[in-house]
Amino acid sequence: MKPNDGFVVEDKFVEAINDKNISELSDNLKHFVTFAFPTMDKNEKLKCAKPDTLIKPDICIYQKNNFNFVSIKSGLCEQLHTESLFTFIDFLKSQKIDKETIETYLLYQYGDGTTDGTGKTRMSSVETKLKFNERIQKMNAVFNKNKHFIKAFADRVMFQGVNPEADRAEILYHGDIDYGVFIGRSQMLKHIDHRTWYYMDKCVHIGPFVVRPKARYSNVEIKNENSRHVINVSYPRLIYDMQYIAKQYNN
Repeated sequence: MKPNDGFVVEDKFVEAINDKNISELSDNLKHFVTFAFPTMDKNEKLKCAKPDTLIKPDICIYQKNNFNFVSIKSGLCEQLHTESLFTFIDFLKSQKIDKETIETYLLYQYGDGTTDGTGKTRMSSVETKLKFNERIQKMNAVFNKNKHFIKAFADRVMFQGVNPEADRAEILYHGDIDYGVFIGRSQMLKHIDHRTWYYMDKCVHIGPFVVRPKARYSNVEIKNENSRHVINVSYPRLIYDMQYIAKQYNN
């Protein structure tokens, strides 16, 4: 699938679903809507709209008194989530992650020997991992020993976002209106219960999610210094795992 403009994809979903019944949908969207609303009457009209605020769900599909928020990913990018380093650290503290582990993450994030980004010599990603290898391995062990923590992080980056009071997506869809793979939140949480990710320990990860700074600016032009205080979260092989999860776990 070619890279897509996410907002255009979302608009196409709204146009394709809103005020339609199942018989008026494409085969792909029939399958998707039936997954979202298994007991829906085939003659019933659906409503579909984009949320008014910037939250993790991208569209909401309404069926009578029921509704489902959906997070949509498109194109080839496996990036799921971006947030402020400071809100991420607050999240780690709320999950009872110990002080030493949080300090290690800050050393990894900034790569300049400090926990606040004030160091004068900035290391590359490779140099940072080599210098703090033992600490990073220990941090990965802490991040991945507790399935409750991994599931809380999965909710944050895939379904909920940073605001625990915001609307939460119950379905993750990857693709466009013509073809896509989709999983329910409960399927993803079951998957986490049954998997380990030790093979990913060469990078900083929480379960299947790779966590890294948005920018290091080591020996390159600084375009936006504030990017050093932002984290990016990606999910390598996202589409392949979604295909597996969709077949393996009942929603």
